[in-house]
Amino acid sequence: MSNSKFKVGICGGGIGGLCAALALSRYDDVDVDVYESASSFSEVGVGIGIWPRVWQILKELGLEDALLKVALEQPSNSEVPTFNYRKSDQTSGIDITTMYAKSGGLKPFYRPDFLNVLLQHLPDRFNLYVEKRLTSYTLSATGSVEMKFANNTLATCDLLIGADGIKSTVRRTLFTREAQHCGDEFRATEIKSAIDAVWSGITAYRSVIPTDVLSKHFPNHPIFTQPTHYLGRNAHVIAYPIAQGRLVNFAAFNARYDLDNPKFEGPWTSTAPKDELRDLFAGWEPSVLALVECTGDPLKWAIHTVKPLHSFVSSNEPVVLLGDASHACEPFQGKFLVLLNDGNTYFYKDAYILAAILGHQKTRKDNLIHMLSVYDEIRRPFATDVARRSRAAGKAFALHSEDLYFDPSKLQDLQQLLESVRQRWEYVWDSTLKIDGNLKLIV
Repeated sequence: MSNSKFKVGICGGGIGGLCAALALSRYDDVDVDVYESASSFSEVGVGIGIWPRVWQILKELGLEDALLKVALEQPSNSEVPTFNYRKSDQTSGIDITTMYAKSGGLKPFYRPDFLNVLLQHLPDRFNLYVEKRLTSYTLSATGSVEMKFANNTLATCDLLIGADGIKSTVRRTLFTREAQHCGDEFRATEIKSAIDAVWSGITAYRSVIPTDVLSKHFPNHPIFTQPTHYLGRNAHVIAYPIAQGRLVNFAAFNARYDLDNPKFEGPWTSTAPKDELRDLFAGWEPSVLALVECTGDPLKWAIHTVKPLHSFVSSNEPVVLLGDASHACEPFQGKFLVLLNDGNTYFYKDAYILAAILGHQKTRKDNLIHMLSVYDEIRRPFATDVARRSRAAGKAFALHSEDLYFDPSKLQDLQQLLESVRQRWEYVWDSTLKIDGNLKLIV
């Protein structure tokens, strides 16, 4: 017979869901089941970058040694360069600035390597299930959450964590149920309006390039020694080494801010012909064109966002949203290295805070809904602010400025624009994330 105080069901076995499971593994009296919709726990092979604020969390979870074995280089505690920024939408690009970060800056990883480290550190007492695509959930008479999956199987838990990405079934079910029971037609319409994600007007192209391929095409390419962000009007490219230098992570963005908040027609992800990239970056400097030529046919991704939610938790059921299910935003606020719809670096913080609350001695099965409201009070205001900052940073990378006198041909104006980005990012290396052990400040 289990001695646990309650069972947690995590819907979504990507990095966000596994981080939540790992954070909860520190508490012996919490049982966890993880349900993944795919046939295996796997990730698309792109890069993921970890800033110092998140690295401290991963160290606390006991992952440091394992992650360093798959890292590109050993971390430093000093101030280091992170990215070089260039204006590149011309045949001869110009350096704008190099961003420096404290506490060792950014640590890049190959996403599948990172996922494997998480899987290897989950305890055997946790159950991992695949081919479990959630279709809906209901609340039983005893207060348990009953989950129904697409393969007609059922499961129950005392608390459901929706870590199932931007198209979250948990979010859809949660807000549908909230709207049905709110008793106010206007409020119900408002709640339901946040169910579906909206297109940001930005399209991303992502790929990985074998280092030897790029080296043959463009010997001594700048990104081999310094991760670089190439900027231009309405488009930009970022590239940096991953997989211990064997691969180069490539991401390109096409920003159509005149199409903000339309409905995207067609699949959110698809494979694009290389000619689409060639046309987008025609006339750019040679180092960018070399990256384009070496990509193969990239994965094309229409970046969608979740509208600011009225809550990350149910008002009367033990259900909570985490990661992109709750606050998917444009990937430009210190998290644009992730480049996947189902996760970002903020899910580490979600997982860390949520686990600290659920694992606390004051948290019991009979007060879960109240304790989840604590999580909502902490995370939701911060996530809303991040979305705002991310939007502004993305516009800066596409050389858009609120300054009516901004001139992208002037180096000083470009430097001032990038300085605004640096200031928005400072907290990811200048601050730490801690919760008072007694929850004195938040309970």
